[in-house]
Amino acid sequence: MRLRTIAILLAVLALAAPVTARAAEELVAWDATGNFASALARAKKAKKLVFVDFYAVWCGPCKMMDRTVYTDSTVALETARYLTRKVDAEKGEGIELARRYKVDAYPTLLVVDASGKEVAREVGYRPADKFRLFLEDTRTGRGTIEGVRKLLAAPGGDTFENRVALGNKLVDAAQAPAAREEYDRALALAPTDPSGRAGELIVRIASTRLDGGDAVGAIADIDGFLARFPATPRRLDALEIKGNAHAAKGEKDSAAVAWRAALEIRGANDPSALIAFARSCAGHAVALDEALAAATKAVELTGGKDATALDALAEVYGARGQYDEAVSTAERAVDASPNQGYLRAKLERFQEMAVAAVRAKSQ
Repeated sequence: MRLRTIAILLAVLALAAPVTARAAEELVAWDATGNFASALARAKKAKKLVFVDFYAVWCGPCKMMDRTVYTDSTVALETARYLTRKVDAEKGEGIELARRYKVDAYPTLLVVDASGKEVAREVGYRPADKFRLFLEDTRTGRGTIEGVRKLLAAPGGDTFENRVALGNKLVDAAQAPAAREEYDRALALAPTDPSGRAGELIVRIASTRLDGGDAVGAIADIDGFLARFPATPRRLDALEIKGNAHAAKGEKDSAAVAWRAALEIRGANDPSALIAFARSCAGHAVALDEALAAATKAVELTGGKDATALDALAEVYGARGQYDEAVSTAERAVDASPNQGYLRAKLERFQEMAVAAVRAKSQ
């Protein structure tokens, strides 16, 4: 869920970015011959790993990778050590490959060996330096599950940092239960979580569990973590996940409590915090009076012309059944950012809801 939210925000930024006269040319030499099986065969012959960029044509972060990462010369040098392949996850062979590798967010940056076995993955946009390091670590064995396990097996290698590193790699591989075991082992070695990395790991584990439909497990992980580390700097992320998990279970009041606590941490004068609170409440039809006040304040703080704040306010009006207000506010959001198709789609939806409400009253 968090990953999809991040993808949407980056897509908005990508669309809003100024267009240069001529885009930089990609330097990565993509393999585009034959199907995926033939690519694996070529990788085996060349004794290379395979890097796969799973993308979607509408994905803003994917386009950012094309513009700012695959045009980087240092990235090109590192990718030359791989067989590199782009896969449209929503077209042709890509649909089955995305299912096979459990790809549900874009871009998913996957490394497999010549047999097709997953070696490592990253999800979401990565700037050139971090992307290059991901490939380098994977190729040299420092950034894989197998690589970290070898470190753990070495004399003196069973350390807090290595346990956390393994946990994160397991989360990347969608193995949340195994990652949870590494979290416990890491804290057994360093009970105070001196670097805060265990906290980052448990938040990722809980988020993954929630995305996988295990809201109960996500809440249990977060509650246990917050009870042990009440002053953690990851408290905000933990509370937002907890709220979403309670909402997924239909426990609206508990969800609102968590979202209120998250809003208190960020501050009642932070427009983005107010917008997040309003959207969460509107999406689950909970605490709508508070949501209306929060969205209204966000619009005021942003001068009444911020499309994101106006869009949140329109969502709250819609959740309250105030469809005329939702339509007029959505129109203001479109005026503030006329090139955003999703805003126009929402406006049309609110218009349809307003018409349906009028018809219902007349019957």
